[in-house]
Amino acid sequence: MSGTNLITGGAGFIGSKLVHRWYRNHPAARNTIETNQVTKAFHLEMESRVDRRIMGSDAFIQTNLEGAFSIREAVRQAWAGLQGYRSLNISTDEVYSSQDEEDKSQGEMAYAPISTYSTSKAGSNHLVRAYLCTWGIDVVTTNCSNHYGSRQHSEKLTPLVITSIAKGEPIPIYNDGLDIRDWLLLKDHCAVLETGMINGVMSESYCMGGDNEKTNLVLVDALRNLHLGRPQGTSRKLKTFVQDRAGHDRRYAIDTSKIQKMIGWSP
Repeated sequence: MSGTNLITGGAGFIGSKLVHRWYRNHPAARNTIETNQVTKAFHLEMESRVDRRIMGSDAFIQTNLEGAFSIREAVRQAWAGLQGYRSLNISTDEVYSSQDEEDKSQGEMAYAPISTYSTSKAGSNHLVRAYLCTWGIDVVTTNCSNHYGSRQHSEKLTPLVITSIAKGEPIPIYNDGLDIRDWLLLKDHCAVLETGMINGVMSESYCMGGDNEKTNLVLVDALRNLHLGRPQGTSRKLKTFVQDRAGHDRRYAIDTSKIQKMIGWSP
């Protein structure tokens, strides 16, 4: 693929993996930044750390909403009226809020965010669409489920549980541990970002997940079975149920049929 590719949030959990993948699969993109215009922009920069949702909302507004606005303005000034330029907007399934037992999030569902994080991401998605409708800026949006993979922040569930087991510290489990999440492997996410940038349909929103729903309790128990150098059975005592977090959705679930059909990706 010719041209220069801009990746915001390239030092983050998802972004760093995508940078490595893109360089590996598109080596010609390495040395073009000074000689070619940016033709593809991946907007991954976001604030999603759970603790900050409760402690304050300014980080979400500044990064997720004002940051999205800055990128939209930059590409509008550079791309308005031009062909062959595309932006990929990475969002979250949390914009749809909690799903009932049989429901799954789809790209056409109405937004119903309940936290400052999901509200700021829903706002940025609306902003992206406004720039598409007003100036014709080509954009594809993805709404992804929970992740696991290398270099994830230590407060996220999987690295938190692994670290707690390794140190012999309590494993905090919100409420009754029966909240459900769909878990997506990081490298699978980066694969769909690459495919979506190339094959995605302009203005479409794609929900992507791992087809891998589990309660938090099931996930914690699976990780406990790894032992991580501790005597068998000792990690069982580490499970600690704590008060539920404010604004905590009960279940997120993703219907991946649209993205599988339209761009040929599956987890």
